[in-house]
Amino acid sequence: MNRRIEDHLEDYLRGTLDSSALAEFEQALQSDPAGQALVRQFSAHSRMIREALRPDPDAEPAPGFYARVMDRIEQQRSNSVWSFLMEPQFFRRLALASATLLVLLGISIVAADPPRDEIVAAGEAVLLPEVELAREPEPLPVTGVTFGDSHRDIILGDLTTYQE
Repeated sequence: MNRRIEDHLEDYLRGTLDSSALAEFEQALQSDPAGQALVRQFSAHSRMIREALRPDPDAEPAPGFYARVMDRIEQQRSNSVWSFLMEPQFFRRLALASATLLVLLGISIVAADPPRDEIVAAGEAVLLPEVELAREPEPLPVTGVTFGDSHRDIILGDLTTYQE
């Protein structure tokens, strides 16, 4: 293809060549049959692309389309995960659950409170009897017999002289 054709092909296809450049381009095109075939193909492709990109007058949205889209967006917005926070029923249920939890915690604290040693009845303090439920057992002697300090030396002497 001729260099002059390559340089001005885009302008020719767009139709932006001035008269002198157009005459020069057509003269170069007549002398090159391979360039003519290539320009025909490019112009056919250019026409197809222009027709494909041309806006369709029937493609305009119907009246009220944008309002319907906005209504649908608002409906979807209200169905979000966090929309339950905006309902008054949620806060009533939350308050009821909190009050129930508070009552249960209060009952468990009162039930776990250790008994006191005194009872206050009619303004007087009454001491309760002390009950001992468990006590450390006294250690048992090893031999079963308790001896005083005087017999200690005898027992130690017997242990040191013992033979089998």
